[in-house]
Amino acid sequence: MILKPVDSARLDRLKRRRALWLQIHLWMGLVAGFLLSIAGITGSISVFYQELDEWLNPGVLSIVPDLRGEAAYKPLQQVLEAAASATQPDDHRTSIQAPRTAGSTYGVGYIRSENKITGTPETWVSVRVNPYTAEVAGIRTFPLGAGLPPGLIDFIAVLHYRLLLSDFWGGSIVGFVGLVGLLSLLTGIILWWPLTGNWRQALTFKRSTNSRRVHFDIHKLTGIYLLIVLAPVLLSGVYMNFNSQFVGLVRAISPGTNQQPQAHYLPGDRVLGLAKAADIAARNYPEGQLNWVADNVSDRGVYIVSRREVASTSHFWAERIITVEAATGKIIHVRDATTRQTAGETFLDWQWPLHSGKAFGLSGRILVFLSGLALPVLFFTGVIRWLQKKRVKNSLMLKSKQIG
Repeated sequence: MILKPVDSARLDRLKRRRALWLQIHLWMGLVAGFLLSIAGITGSISVFYQELDEWLNPGVLSIVPDLRGEAAYKPLQQVLEAAASATQPDDHRTSIQAPRTAGSTYGVGYIRSENKITGTPETWVSVRVNPYTAEVAGIRTFPLGAGLPPGLIDFIAVLHYRLLLSDFWGGSIVGFVGLVGLLSLLTGIILWWPLTGNWRQALTFKRSTNSRRVHFDIHKLTGIYLLIVLAPVLLSGVYMNFNSQFVGLVRAISPGTNQQPQAHYLPGDRVLGLAKAADIAARNYPEGQLNWVADNVSDRGVYIVSRREVASTSHFWAERIITVEAATGKIIHVRDATTRQTAGETFLDWQWPLHSGKAFGLSGRILVFLSGLALPVLFFTGVIRWLQKKRVKNSLMLKSKQIG
């Protein structure tokens, strides 16, 4: 391969500049690499958390399916009444998660307030209900503040998004290391870029018995080949942990983005209830299946209904979000790939599908799974390279002193 000659003076300047970027890249990796590795490993597991959780909790999250499928489901109101019978009087219902498959249960979510007398912290309560019998299959809880959730998958999820700390401190730390990870990827591209134009060498693994070369190539090629996945995953992680700041920035760049419809509601007004809101959404927009319903009555006076697998919206992320006014049942907003008003809305709507890999089906989930595993690989090979260079430097200094 004949390379275009590079001016030697210019090449020297680029090499000196690269040495500075190498130091920046090194220290960002040392500061954030370990926590990014934890986030990466737990994130890879979380890609398949629903399947794993159901497998680990038979009879509670997974059940024997009825061959008739959704047609055999009990009415949603009956499911909600069954869940309410298993909770405490002061528990506040916030949402309902529809069964993921014909062999899954409903999850009805509640917030249980802190009890200072018993020392019980504010707690998330998920009542699992069999869709075919409307019987409670089990109850799962975990503290919303700092603490250890009892279930393995819940433990991994909380470790992933807040390192078992409080939402503020844990989420802020994870968001910060995500930002550092993005900057580290950027500096990694600068360091990888072939100054002499030898792209073949930059993109291939060189067979060598030299461990330093092997670790260098693993570090370099893991980062560059998974860059297209790693960058969106890290960015979407920043979005989730610094949501208000992230959305505010997007709104400033793309005015009119993510405007939340507000309904007229006063405390004490009669409301429809989750089941009727879901029914209204299904009657007006029957395509797809019920995904979840959120109760936003107290702060916005609405119910938010999500329907999944809506084929007419998008091949990549086929979800439709329907906002129903809680007092009147009027549909006041519909959001999907065909109704977005701004580029900012499209950008924000893609964050969760990209973070989870669900935007591209099984292939996307596998790529996100691999990108999570790439983070500890990048960290440990980077540390090994740093230690190798440090040993060489110390050895040269020792020889220099001996000669002197």
